[in-house]
Amino acid sequence: MRTLLRFLKTEPALRNNPIVIVGESYGGIRASLMLSYLLNAPRIAASDWYYTDSALAAEISQHFVDIYPTEDPKTVIGKAAARQFGRQVLIQPAIAFYLQTGINKCNANYAYASRLTQLGLSCPLPTTRDSYNASKPSGWADSLNALATAALTDPVSFTSLIGVLSTTIPELKAANRSGAYRAGVLDVPTVNWLSSATTPWSTAYGTLPDWDRYYVPRNDAARLALDFNYPSAVAGLAFLENLLVVDTFVTRALLDGVIIADAVPETLQTFGATALTAPAVSSIVTDVAPRTGVVRPGWFTVNYTANSVIGSTATDIRVVRFPTYNDAGHMITVTHAAEFRADVAAFLSETLH
Repeated sequence: MRTLLRFLKTEPALRNNPIVIVGESYGGIRASLMLSYLLNAPRIAASDWYYTDSALAAEISQHFVDIYPTEDPKTVIGKAAARQFGRQVLIQPAIAFYLQTGINKCNANYAYASRLTQLGLSCPLPTTRDSYNASKPSGWADSLNALATAALTDPVSFTSLIGVLSTTIPELKAANRSGAYRAGVLDVPTVNWLSSATTPWSTAYGTLPDWDRYYVPRNDAARLALDFNYPSAVAGLAFLENLLVVDTFVTRALLDGVIIADAVPETLQTFGATALTAPAVSSIVTDVAPRTGVVRPGWFTVNYTANSVIGSTATDIRVVRFPTYNDAGHMITVTHAAEFRADVAAFLSETLH
């Protein structure tokens, strides 16, 4: 959040541009929480149930003072804040994850199971296949991650990626990282991809201390502590609240065995009906029927009931774009980049106005 706000502050030409929040996989939880903070900064200044950070609330409010100088920042909440932060794109997201982990992947109502049958595969997926993409052999996703790790921990390829000579960035040097993030409990060993003095990265920047997780393929300490356990309930509520004012795009990849796409609307409906003091939604209806001019159909409609918990005083109906990718798995942006880009471009052209 602070990185986003401070980047906008240093780039006046971009400061009041429309911003699209994008989350992939468990980034769906983070995107939901980010938007929740941006759309209601006063609430996080002081709350008896919600994440509380008065300094962040003040920084968000100051941002709105900067771009809407004639308005009281306390009133720039909800729909008013969504003038800038009113769109999200979620790629195979975890949202209400504590519910999603308990789903039956082979549920006959989920297209995942029937898609496996079409490929001549059984459900549960055989161990010879990759859970991130059922059409690929086991280990396919891990191999991609290993290639990315090798590239991102090489100073030359890293420089090529970011377009700046990486050795000129002082914060990358081990000697300058005394205040760097320390992941997890220090006496519990975890993988440190950069610990060897013989790696190109360590040669260029110095050997990082064991506690320094400057680069890891995924941050398990943050993932397990902040995302997959208790706060998932808050993220599910945040998603339903955000959706009232945020135009939303969620992918539906039928070969993903990690996040079962069809379970996303179902778990949201379960959450909305059981996890709040009063029901937030009466129903969520998925429509994947073909439509003229739409290459990858898919939508789901959230029918809200009046609910003071999420700030809804009347019934609301919100439609989420839910495009179907029959042959894609979890990593849509790797295997179906052109199709995904076309769908997002169409979504933004319809919602940015």
